[in-house]
Amino acid sequence: MAVFDGGVLSIESKKEGSVLQYDLRSKTLLFCFLAPFFFLAMAELTIVVKHLQKSSTEVSQSLAEKEKKEEARYLIQSPIDKALGVPAPEKKTDKDDEKQGKKKLSPVAAYVFAGIFSVLYVIGRISEALSVKSLFRKYLS
Repeated sequence: MAVFDGGVLSIESKKEGSVLQYDLRSKTLLFCFLAPFFFLAMAELTIVVKHLQKSSTEVSQSLAEKEKKEEARYLIQSPIDKALGVPAPEKKTDKDDEKQGKKKLSPVAAYVFAGIFSVLYVIGRISEALSVKSLFRKYLS
């Protein structure tokens, strides 16, 4: 009964004898029930944002390709650098851009958290029901 914070206990008389009826409520289990929906909404939001960024990235990539062609002309080493033996400047590659912090959006983390809270709800619901039932039987017998 550690998780339950409210409810009703009643004793009803029947032909077989007195029967304990209980209806317990838990804010913690309610949170574990509602949390997966929040994380699934966050996953869907991530997918939508990723889709919107993809279309804007395509436009910016076409502009970036034009700029790269122009930059390729300017990577010429100066005569002073040649005389001093300085190595030629390296051209940037797409891998360098990815390493500099372009993180790809992924809904996987939201799905993982939704799964964790779903499992917590199911386990909590089953285990607390069994523990409450055994606790009441122990005290009433």
